[in-house]
Amino acid sequence: MTGSTRDVEPSEPPRYVEVVVDLPVRSTFTYAIPDPLVQRIQPGQRLLVPFRGRPRTGVALALHQRPDEKLAGTTAIQAVLDLLEAEPALPEPLIRLLDWMARYYFAPWGEALRLMLPQELRTPGKRTVKATPFGLRCLQNDLLPDPIARSVLELLAGRSRPIADQALRREVKRLTYARLSALEEKGLVALEVVVPDSHRGVQLVHFLEKLMEPPSASRIGRKQREVLDLLEGRKRVELAEIRRLTGASLQTIHSLVERGWVEEATEERYRDPFAEDQLPPEPDRVQLTDEQQAAIAEIVGDGLFDAYRSAVLHGITGSGKTEVYLESIAAAARVGRTAILLLPEIALTPQLVRIFRSRFGDQVAVLHSALTQGERFDQWRRIRRGEVQVAIGARSVIFAPFPNLGIVVVDEEHDGSFKQDSGVRYHARDLAMVRGQLEKAVVVLGSATPSLESYHRAEQGKSRLLVLRSRPTGQPLPTVEIVDLRQVPPDAQGRPPILSGPLRQALVEVVQGGQQAILFLNRRGHSPAVVCQSCGHDWKCPHCEITLTYHRRADQLRCHYCDFSMALPPLCPTCASPEWVYLGTGTEKLADRIADELEGFRVARLDRDTATAKNIRQIIRHFASGQADVLVGTQMVTKGHDFPNVNLVGVVMADLSLRIPDFRSGERTFQLLTQVSGRAGRRDTPGRVIIQTYLPDNPVIQAAARQDYQAFAAFEMSTRRQLGYPPFGYLVGLRFESADLEALQTVAERYRLEARRILGRLLESETDQGQVTILGPVEAPLAMLKGRHRWQMLIRSSSRSTLRRFVARLLSQVGFDVAGKAVQVIVDVDPMQLM
Repeated sequence: MTGSTRDVEPSEPPRYVEVVVDLPVRSTFTYAIPDPLVQRIQPGQRLLVPFRGRPRTGVALALHQRPDEKLAGTTAIQAVLDLLEAEPALPEPLIRLLDWMARYYFAPWGEALRLMLPQELRTPGKRTVKATPFGLRCLQNDLLPDPIARSVLELLAGRSRPIADQALRREVKRLTYARLSALEEKGLVALEVVVPDSHRGVQLVHFLEKLMEPPSASRIGRKQREVLDLLEGRKRVELAEIRRLTGASLQTIHSLVERGWVEEATEERYRDPFAEDQLPPEPDRVQLTDEQQAAIAEIVGDGLFDAYRSAVLHGITGSGKTEVYLESIAAAARVGRTAILLLPEIALTPQLVRIFRSRFGDQVAVLHSALTQGERFDQWRRIRRGEVQVAIGARSVIFAPFPNLGIVVVDEEHDGSFKQDSGVRYHARDLAMVRGQLEKAVVVLGSATPSLESYHRAEQGKSRLLVLRSRPTGQPLPTVEIVDLRQVPPDAQGRPPILSGPLRQALVEVVQGGQQAILFLNRRGHSPAVVCQSCGHDWKCPHCEITLTYHRRADQLRCHYCDFSMALPPLCPTCASPEWVYLGTGTEKLADRIADELEGFRVARLDRDTATAKNIRQIIRHFASGQADVLVGTQMVTKGHDFPNVNLVGVVMADLSLRIPDFRSGERTFQLLTQVSGRAGRRDTPGRVIIQTYLPDNPVIQAAARQDYQAFAAFEMSTRRQLGYPPFGYLVGLRFESADLEALQTVAERYRLEARRILGRLLESETDQGQVTILGPVEAPLAMLKGRHRWQMLIRSSSRSTLRRFVARLLSQVGFDVAGKAVQVIVDVDPMQLM
């Protein structure tokens, strides 16, 4: 961000600023600081800068006393147009994190910036145009030989107000920004930059207060009198309430203000995401176990929270990790430091948010996608203004603009949802570690099934390993039984049964005993495939080449990747047969089968089809309050829920995630099975888990059944070490996407040839042959999505620095726009999936 050649004597004020422009461009830009703004601009402030003929919002990244050597001596350096705020929108540590992100993930700077700034602060400036008196005289005297200039002046002459330059360009063909600037230089038009409204997105509430009683001789209308009477004896009344009670118009109210009888005031009001939830009372403090106290002591340390350190909190399900988080964050708050708590999906864990609100009250802010845009903006402003101590949210909360961060907690740190799968493909867990280092904060990674990367770091001594081996209730982990589906006979219709005999019997016993059960099946919909019984015709998405899933309630075939849907025709389009076969089972079919076959069972369903942002809490509360006996769901039911009456968990098909062609499939399967098993028996009655599988001898399933993380980690790490996969190697994925297969293959071949050439040079110099491996490019397992062909290339190395140098050289040599916009080149550093 800074360099010695650009920064000279400290007494010399910076005259240049390096700016990140709010556009998906892959570089920063240097602007001159005009005299009125010298010594007023700070890193993190929003600026209005000229970019490609338009005023754009940018953020100051760094200040310099000299321009970059490449720009020195040129006239190409434009000046900053305006400063949009007195105080920086982003604190200095976030500016450094922005710099790190863009470089590490090979990402466009503007895309990284957009992750940190709310939409309301990213509004570009507007440039307006009006005719000058000189321009109008030239038009009247026919002194404009240029037809474009004449068209512009004719249009402006008929307007009393300036027009936005974009609107003008739509009206006048062939008018470019360069030509418009030329007209300004000739004095024919005047251009003015309009700064974005500083109150954009802010909810303003208007009030009236009575200043005096009108003189007796004054003429007062009936509505005016009603307003004055309403204000009598009250300090101030909200304008909306006045209009509702009196029916007075704005004109009536403005008349009272103009006559000096009442005064109007305006103030900001936050939109409250907790408006419908009463602040829960603070619960009685629980008695911490020795293990919990030891973990808290390690995390808190000397209690100052002024030095970076990291810890992996490996606690079995139900071991009380939340209490460790609460006590550690409370310790940071006591010394004035703030905290960030990351959750995989905050909408799925309302219980945890309520627990934190009961402890910290209004000092808690939340940031997640279920909020309205206005609520998110207000929560962001509360954080930035230092009005809260704790910010809770999904992966984007890592960008919470705290200036004095003391601790970052990543709950369920193994969860794949912390990895962004579009735009800047960052991993929030990794950013938590980086932000902790930048801000000298403590970082805690908590999980019952830590990622192998985090566990390996702890084994190497780079993080402290803290272990919670028991539950505070003293209750043991649930017993686990494996059912070999190969030995289960078909049902009366000759179909493989959805529920084996042991699982069905256990389900009946639990429900009849007044307890609850969770059935986990990581596949939504009714049937994963529908085929014609006569000719075998099946249905695929026309945009993705993925088999369409049948959804019974909607009576539709749907693509789970692009949301394409269609009605299931009554007849086969190939042979006109009316007979369809519904293959496989999804959560919808499972829930229907239980409700049909087990009379009186109340069944709830939790998957992406039922759990929209609006009703997800309702489903969870419905089940938690005992209004349903069985909860059927996808991996959403594994996410940290605490249902005290659940004593049975059934895994209907444990093999699904194991069969995905990805080196992490075993790890994901172990995590899912362990996490969902932990939902059972969390209170007084021992829990029971039944796992149905066609692979009962698979070491992953065996380890999950024993809930033996160490055995799983030893087995999986041995395989990863042999193959050079994380945590023993580093990966960068390049994906090529295009609607034009030929163009895509051409670009992929360019990358292949250049990668081989660079590899050859590295082998001749400082790099061993085994340090960089290139796989592909080849067609991706999901070869087409949303109408775009997909190929991918994987670059692997045992050295992170070597890998990064290799990829940087490859990208600089071939470039991202080798085929223009026809082919998209996506860089995924540390990919979490290879589909």
